[in-house]
Amino acid sequence: MSEDGLRWVYAVARTFDEHAVKDVRGVAGAPARAVETAHLVAVVSDVDSAEFGSDQLRSNFEDLDWVATVARAHDEIVHAIARNTAVIPFRLGTVYTDDERVREVLAERASEFNAALDFVTGRIEWGVKIYVRPDAIASPAGGRTESTKDGAGTAYLMRRRAQLTARETATQDAAREAEAAHAHLTSIAAAVHTYPAREWSPGAQAEILNAAYLVDESRTEEFRGAVAELRDGCHAAGLDLTGPWPPYSFTAPASAAAP
Repeated sequence: MSEDGLRWVYAVARTFDEHAVKDVRGVAGAPARAVETAHLVAVVSDVDSAEFGSDQLRSNFEDLDWVATVARAHDEIVHAIARNTAVIPFRLGTVYTDDERVREVLAERASEFNAALDFVTGRIEWGVKIYVRPDAIASPAGGRTESTKDGAGTAYLMRRRAQLTARETATQDAAREAEAAHAHLTSIAAAVHTYPAREWSPGAQAEILNAAYLVDESRTEEFRGAVAELRDGCHAAGLDLTGPWPPYSFTAPASAAAP
């Protein structure tokens, strides 16, 4: 690597098994490797300052295709590490000048990293989205359209009002079911983080809840079973389960781009 190379950081852990990432390429196709201190390991890749220096990095983040490619590579490395040990995933775009600066950060923030690792060890993140089921929004019966211009306009307004009423009723019913479901899932999880729900938009499901749950490994099947039971028991709300994920929602050190 050239002297002006930078270090892209994926995650911090206490141990690193190089075999876990031997078949996985990281950002810009670079292999992942360890930068170690006495008790912590940062998993990094060497990246070119011409593309990943702070000014160019800000510009690159405006290119959605570039971001998607980099995000996939970053996530693949984090997932590979997390299959073997507890990790603190770093935010996309965390870049330091060299190995020595990475070691300094590990030392400076050792207490924070160790506390976070203690918290997530033996736990898994699961995502649950709860939304208004499309079939819960009853289709208003189509009335006979009058032949006059005024009659047609009145019929349209009545149908439109009925559609809005049906959507509002379904949303209220789904919100009540989502509240009960969230309370039950929260009682199983060790920690919960909620994200803003997506608003109504044409052709998209209306989200009521978008949440991440950190669950003890010993309660994983209980949690998944609860989601399945809730999905079957809800009439207006639908539930989607995603995961398992590294604990992105519960360990998020601030990114620090290299100068």
